[in-house]
Amino acid sequence: MQVHVIAGMKMALGTLRVEPKKSLLGNAVVRWMVIHSPIPWPKGTPTAKELINLPSVDFVAEQEELVHLINSASARGQTDGWPAHPMFGQMSERDWGVLIWRHLDHHLRQFGL
Repeated sequence: MQVHVIAGMKMALGTLRVEPKKSLLGNAVVRWMVIHSPIPWPKGTPTAKELINLPSVDFVAEQEELVHLINSASARGQTDGWPAHPMFGQMSERDWGVLIWRHLDHHLRQFGL
C-alpha cells in the first residue's frame, strides 16, 4: 500500500506520468461529487495501472519518502501549478489536496489506521 500511495503522490506532484483515460469523472459535477463526497470509496475503485503491483523494497525508506512527498504537496501553492489528473482532468489546488487526503485515508482505513 505504501508504494502505491507514493506513486499516487508522485502523480499528484507531476513527477510520475500516468496515461490519461477518458471517463465520466472528467465531468466537473461528477468530479466534485467523487472528490468531496463524505461517502467512503468502495473497494475495487478503478486505479491507473502505473499505481498498482509496485514492489516494496525498503519499508522505512519508503515511509520517509512518503512523508517527504506529503510535505512537498502541502507546501505547494496555487502558483506552483498542479498537473491534470489522468481521469478527473484539470483540478484546483483544493481538489488535489482533498483527493490526496481521501486517497491516503482510504488506504490507512484498510489497515485499521
